[in-house]
Amino acid sequence: MFDLNLHCYRLLMEEPFFAALSRQLDKRANSSIPTAGVGVDPSGKFVLHYNPEYMEGMSDTRKKGILKHEFY
Repeated sequence: MFDLNLHCYRLLMEEPFFAALSRQLDKRANSSIPTAGVGVDPSGKFVLHYNPEYMEGMSDTRKKGILKHEFY
């Protein structure tokens, strides 16, 4: 089972710049999207949607790159 929190933690330990960005996003598993993306919910909060099956199949290096891309 994919644990997004573990990969966010690893990224934040290696690159603390992303800590502030990560805290601003709700993170929600969403199997109806093919990969990952950031959007805004009805309350105006930024949300990172990710497909756990897609993320599970990626190498750790690729997961880090995807998270960095979405945080930017």
